[in-house]
Amino acid sequence: EPMCCRKANGKARSAETMAGKWGYLGKCDIPLRTLESMLQHASQNHKIDMILWTGDLPPHDPWKATKEHTILNLRVTSQLIQKYFPNATVLPAIGNHESVPINSFPVPNKGNYTVQWLYDEFANHWMDFLPESTKPTIKRGAFYSIQAGKGLRVISLNTNLCYIYNWWLLYNSTDPKGQLHWLVDELQRAEDAGDKVFIVGHVAPVHLECITAWANSFRRIANRYESTIVAHFYGHTHFDHFHLFYDEKDESRPTGVAYVGPSVTTFIETNPSYRVYTVDGAGDKASWEVVDHETYWMDLAATNRDDKPRWALQYAAKKHYGLKSLSPRHWHELAERFSKDDNLFQDYYRFMHKLFKPKECGKKCKLQEMCSIQSVTSKGLYACMESKGLKMT
Repeated sequence: EPMCCRKANGKARSAETMAGKWGYLGKCDIPLRTLESMLQHASQNHKIDMILWTGDLPPHDPWKATKEHTILNLRVTSQLIQKYFPNATVLPAIGNHESVPINSFPVPNKGNYTVQWLYDEFANHWMDFLPESTKPTIKRGAFYSIQAGKGLRVISLNTNLCYIYNWWLLYNSTDPKGQLHWLVDELQRAEDAGDKVFIVGHVAPVHLECITAWANSFRRIANRYESTIVAHFYGHTHFDHFHLFYDEKDESRPTGVAYVGPSVTTFIETNPSYRVYTVDGAGDKASWEVVDHETYWMDLAATNRDDKPRWALQYAAKKHYGLKSLSPRHWHELAERFSKDDNLFQDYYRFMHKLFKPKECGKKCKLQEMCSIQSVTSKGLYACMESKGLKMT
């Protein structure tokens, strides 16, 4: 059982192993009060117009998960977001922990193993945030497209339909639910209209997380519409990192950036965090480019000690990394600087782990992370590793 703070674990043997009121830096998720504290802090300290909600609501005790608990988590979280952000545009995506059992997203809509019940629940609860026009594709497979602003569309994908631990993909991994075909249609409509697009999902469709055939198709789509897709936003790993897409013909030219945002949960050994993006969305000629992003964190040790939430700015990307812009080209240049400036890379690695003290990222660890940033397919990742004389661990 991967979770702590359950009756089956018994009482803590020492103060060091006892979970605090606001959470524990171990194999634990957070209490509801910590989630509410985060939402309250964000609502009081930022002008939030749009929320990208990248999924995974249930706790990490998957073998005790039930449909009833999944629906309850969805309802409670939705109510809290509405409470603190009544006027924000909320754009959710489905996570791999939403299904019962975990990671199970079969393609058939009928039979004993269907998750149609889950898609139907999301189709109902997400209507608190989304227009009725999104309902058909949510019921079909928990993906949708929405006009989120003048000149901006947001496309939310169900990337569990490419996730390597969704064993149902052994039956059909090419394009389950026809989602990629639908994505091309939506991107073409956006291109024809001159709109820009944010792509949102849970599992980032890159190298080891995503079935190779699906990931390769997605990369080709992303590269074809590189002038339309402004940025990708994902979650899942609980860490803070990014990946770059590159031109297939000119692998030195970056075509897109995927932001993997930090989690509010502490699972495993990370401080609660959230991300605020600043976007050029003003006026009739808005570019919708990501201008900057700031990451905020809760010092959980101090919060538990003082019984008072301690939220603070962790870093601002543009200032800390000296970025001229947050374009794919400048993120690529930053990745190149990491190879020469180890102190800068170690900052990135500390931020990745949300200021919890990770093990030192030595030479091999650093090379692996560098390859991860600059390779979005399994083939590319393995080739990068081999070129540096390393094997995957």
